[in-house]
Amino acid sequence: MKIIVLHGEDSLRSYERLQKFIDVAKSRGLEIEKIYDKSKSVSEVLSSTSLFTPERFFVLEDISLITNVDGEWLKKKI
Repeated sequence: MKIIVLHGEDSLRSYERLQKFIDVAKSRGLEIEKIYDKSKSVSEVLSSTSLFTPERFFVLEDISLITNVDGEWLKKKI
């Protein structure tokens, strides 16, 4: 699992960079999945499997969705 963190004060350039990552992922045939609500934990979403594509590209736009439990899970999986 690879993690890319985009952060900075220039939100326009950060968003443009995110769009470039998404475009590249699409061109490689990856399924794009945005994580945007708290109904499922981040670790649940990341560990779920897809029926259609073996590899997925996850976009988490709100870092506050990562709980302490999710953080520990990520540490173990990296």
